[in-house]
Amino acid sequence: MELIQIQKSTLIGVFFLIASFMASAQNDIIGKLITGYQGWFACDNGDSPENKWVHWGMGSNIPEAGNLSFELYPDMREYANKHPTGFANLGNGEPATLFGSYDTQTVDTHVRWMKEYGIDCIALQRFGSALGSSKKKAHKDGIATKIKNAAETYGRKFYMMYDISDWTNFQSEIKTDWSNTINGSLNLLAPPAYAKQNNKPVVCLWGVGSNRRPGDVTSWKDVVNWFKSQGCYVIVGGDKNWRTNVPNRPAFEAADMISPWHVGTFNASSINNWGEKIEEDIQYCIDKGIDYMPVLFPGFSWSNWKPDYENRPNHLPRIHGNFMWEQFYIAKSKFNTKNLTASVYVAMFDEFDEGTAIAKAGEDASMVPTDQYFLTLDAEGVHCSSDFYLRLTGDGAKMIKGRTPLVQNHPTPHTIPIYDNGYFLDDCDAFEGWNSKASLNSADKKQGSAGLEYTGTSSAEFSKSFSTVYNHEASVENGVLKFWYYVSDVSKFTSSGQVEIGSAGASDSSEYNWKMIGLENGWNEISLKISDAGTTGGTLDLNAINWFRIYNGKTGTVTTKVDGIYISDGGSIPAESFVLQAEDVLYSGALVSSDNPGYNGTGFVEFQNASGDYIEWVVNVAKAGRYNLTFKYALATGNSPLEMEVNGATEMESLSFSATGDWAQWETVGITNQALNAGINTVRLTTVGSGGANIDELVVEYISTLSIPDNLDIETNQVFSIRSYPNPFSSETTIAYQLTESSNVTIDIYNIYGQKVMSMSNNEQQSTGEHSKIWKPTDSGKISSGVYICNIQVTNANGTEKKSHKLNFIR
Repeated sequence: MELIQIQKSTLIGVFFLIASFMASAQNDIIGKLITGYQGWFACDNGDSPENKWVHWGMGSNIPEAGNLSFELYPDMREYANKHPTGFANLGNGEPATLFGSYDTQTVDTHVRWMKEYGIDCIALQRFGSALGSSKKKAHKDGIATKIKNAAETYGRKFYMMYDISDWTNFQSEIKTDWSNTINGSLNLLAPPAYAKQNNKPVVCLWGVGSNRRPGDVTSWKDVVNWFKSQGCYVIVGGDKNWRTNVPNRPAFEAADMISPWHVGTFNASSINNWGEKIEEDIQYCIDKGIDYMPVLFPGFSWSNWKPDYENRPNHLPRIHGNFMWEQFYIAKSKFNTKNLTASVYVAMFDEFDEGTAIAKAGEDASMVPTDQYFLTLDAEGVHCSSDFYLRLTGDGAKMIKGRTPLVQNHPTPHTIPIYDNGYFLDDCDAFEGWNSKASLNSADKKQGSAGLEYTGTSSAEFSKSFSTVYNHEASVENGVLKFWYYVSDVSKFTSSGQVEIGSAGASDSSEYNWKMIGLENGWNEISLKISDAGTTGGTLDLNAINWFRIYNGKTGTVTTKVDGIYISDGGSIPAESFVLQAEDVLYSGALVSSDNPGYNGTGFVEFQNASGDYIEWVVNVAKAGRYNLTFKYALATGNSPLEMEVNGATEMESLSFSATGDWAQWETVGITNQALNAGINTVRLTTVGSGGANIDELVVEYISTLSIPDNLDIETNQVFSIRSYPNPFSSETTIAYQLTESSNVTIDIYNIYGQKVMSMSNNEQQSTGEHSKIWKPTDSGKISSGVYICNIQVTNANGTEKKSHKLNFIR
């Protein structure tokens, strides 16, 4: 280590240009989990330029019993636009409906799921044979733009994956499409959401060497080399026997990465043969200096529409997750034996046709039409929640990246509890018993299958008298009423309004009540202590609750929603703890290295002796609260302090990182009780001197809720309050705040990566009272749709207070 230290100090000038390049390099494929996305479904009511049923039914006919071309039925509960079909109702009595891929809400929902479940990158399929039709091309182009926008919103990456099936003139037309459309009219390569590897835009050519695909080794190799001449990182996918098919090998060997297609070609009994084949593939690629990415799939079946398979339903069984997890395990094991970083492709996200979709699907007979067979997730006798394969994929991604141990049996629960530390007064999944002003909403909810919604100007929103009393077994001292509550425009609420529970079946009798303070536009997680409640009409029987109501005075039309109402027994809140690797996040002026042992994940971040370099994590937590933030680091000698910022505000000017004694010796340092907002937060470490420690990971651990001292009147003694309207917004939003005394105010807007996009006020002296600023994203340069964070810092004689507020910009 002494020699390494000398090299760092004496050769810094030589390393400078290399370090600058490496720090800015974009690497979105190696070490990541990619999923294929079809986006090819369309319906017949104008939802797509094709304006007909596509991929759901045979030809363009309405899908119905006996006329269909898909095997797995989607879980339709989160789609806003549901298209009627010719099928009978689902087993649960709901109409049988389907989604259209061209619908922006569909794409946004799918990409949001990818973010929530840990999928890094989208391989967007582009079928060249469809580009000769203006309507089909318009559909493909529109999907590409929608994927780009959603990827920017949810922090995912995407790249184009050309399928040459039935594309006779692919050799010339693929070059034209890339130049004129992908990199031309659609301008897809410019946004940072477009995937790059080694700083090169990624493109995949699929179908090379596969049966019934056009071309030969000369035309395939020509296309690969043409893309490389355009500065691209080229993936070739196709023939699973590419290595032994010697005449075609030159086309594969011209690529930067090889990704053979094994989907539907093996089952649980022959999976080890697949493992041996990919191990030999990996070694061959090592010898040739080519990257490698195996393709995994959950199962395979197409009995509803493929000739000669009518009597073979569930052809390659999923075995309730065991089959795909074994592929994760084998793939990771094979990469480990070669000491390589693992990358995997999961086929597919939305392939309901061949039963390979990992997107949310019908769990059992209650979620599919009663007049037609469909493969359901309980096919092998184990009930799986509709999102099981998304959760399984997310757990597989963690294992692939080395964040969790290599285990042969999957750790993913087949179902998940829908509440914690208590049980529901009402789960809001059914309308029965609720007041007539409310309605059921199965698209926008926080748990279960639905929530309740009200839109209007009336103060009365949600009320219910329960026929069966609710005994939550909590006491006045430890009980907490909890639920989710959505507000479209808080600015239209008046001061009159409250939440009530009671044991007399009606309002104003044996009732507890609370004011809801600090609401924001969007969903709010409400927690109200029983001990803080007001009382009306006598003592409430906590063992016999049979009344619930929410009302709020309004100055205009407001949409509100409620979901998941229950009372906690006051026991300890389960700890939320997770690990974020340093090499996977935003950094500047640093290198990702792996030359010192003992790190987790695929590497660590190494600062390069320049003041102002930084590393920044995006920390997404479910609830506002206090968290421990712990950094794993190594530092051979000395003391290397770093500045720590949270949500753009300096929390520690000099967080000490003391010597660990060796660059391979890892220790931890951190802070306790750091306040984080619900949702997106940013945590940044910045060098303040010459360099810093090597940083491996950040551990985030939930400690407690954000509590308010009993002697603080939050309605009158706050330094300031903040709100925005409209929010979400498409052109501009007003950020309004109330100062209780004269203060110096700083207002900054950040994106979800913690990068400042605009400064609206810098330590500006402002008087007591109401103030506002208007933010027009177009004034901040090229701003994409998505979530932004408004940080306000107020300083006066009583000290400094900081607040963050989420802004949702929708083009």
